Amino acid sequence: MKAFQTDLERAVTSAGFVLAVVGTILALIAGTFSSLWVDMDLVKESGLNYGYHWQLLKQGLQSEAFTFALPILSTLGFGGAYLEEMKSGYYKFSLPRYGRRTYVVSKVVVSSLSGGLGVWLGVLFAALLFWAFFSPLEICPEDGAITGRVAAVLYEFADGAIKTADGMIVGVEPSGAIHSNMLLALLQWTSMTFLMGGTWAGIGCLFAILYRNRYMAYGAAFLISYLIIILITRFFDHIYIFNPREWFSQNFYWEGGNLGVIGLLAECMLILMLVNGVLMHKKLSPV
Repeated sequence: MKAFQTDLERAVTSAGFVLAVVGTILALIAGTFSSLWVDMDLVKESGLNYGYHWQLLKQGLQSEAFTFALPILSTLGFGGAYLEEMKSGYYKFSLPRYGRRTYVVSKVVVSSLSGGLGVWLGVLFAALLFWAFFSPLEICPEDGAITGRVAAVLYEFADGAIKTADGMIVGVEPSGAIHSNMLLALLQWTSMTFLMGGTWAGIGCLFAILYRNRYMAYGAAFLISYLIIILITRFFDHIYIFNPREWFSQNFYWEGGNLGVIGLLAECMLILMLVNGVLMHKKLSPV
């Protein structure tokens, strides 16, 4: 337990972890850049669409900027820790103190955990920023019908809501939707982001173990992500569930929607942690 606490503290207090949080916020802002600038004269006259800040967040999560930045940001917190200890010989002091199994489990778990936490915090801070800037400018409709650009987002999480042919959402109270259904959306989106970050961090850890190279530790996840996107988009679209672009956009059928994505990512992260643990245990030189 002491080894885990030490590694986790080392990860979340590192400059790389802070950079991951800030980088996630910037990636989301870049992904919504065209929608951040609003006509203030028009806003003063009629206000922004109800739930505009939620739409911005979802737009950012679906953006190319966020999709391609996430694999890099996820490895910044703890990606090079294992290699640093191998190079410096510090592991020779840690192994007798903690034991081989404890050392390996700590490194593998903290690697994925820190990768997920960094981007998870970034999404939360970005959601808070969007809410602070745009929520006061939104107009809440008086009746139970919701229209505008955010209709699809609200409909996705509104129990009992019905979408009419003209794009209106009826059967849900606007005030209830924004405080309950959208908080459910935020919970699901942040859970997906955490698992995505943990998965990419696990891939970075895997290549660090296999090649013992800093460039592979920090860059392999991005290369794998880019390769997967290109191959699946162009040649293997029938296995779309492994396409990182698809995890938030969900253009194809997903059993359970966001919950299906969460289940897939959780399995991927756990499998990577198990594989990394076995490989690291075998490759550690005896002390």
